[in-house]
Amino acid sequence: MSSQLQMDKYLNRLLYESVDSIEVLGISIALIYSKEIFKKNEDLKNFLIKVFDLQFLPYVMKSRTLIAARVSRTLVKLNDEEIHKIKLKILEYFKSDEESDKVKSSKRNTANEKMKKWLEGL
Repeated sequence: MSSQLQMDKYLNRLLYESVDSIEVLGISIALIYSKEIFKKNEDLKNFLIKVFDLQFLPYVMKSRTLIAARVSRTLVKLNDEEIHKIKLKILEYFKSDEESDKVKSSKRNTANEKMKKWLEGL
């Protein structure tokens, strides 16, 4: 399954109003473990800070299992209102991530077009 389809599946599930804490926990852990969405563990750092307000030591960041365990421990302690805020932060994170990807791709296309025109001129 492509990373976009996988991410859409998780985010669509979060859009339901009746999502409970167990589903938010499961989706969060699935996102953390997804190598398609976060190719490197380093890519998780920004996600963890913006969504969960968590930072870990370098030895924790080397293991997705440790990251998932720490995040799940934090999520289990939260009440329903805080879980709802986490859900909204996850949705907002990926919404803003998609917008930044669109900007990057449009800049890339412009650069590619300029390069193509330059090569045609030779």
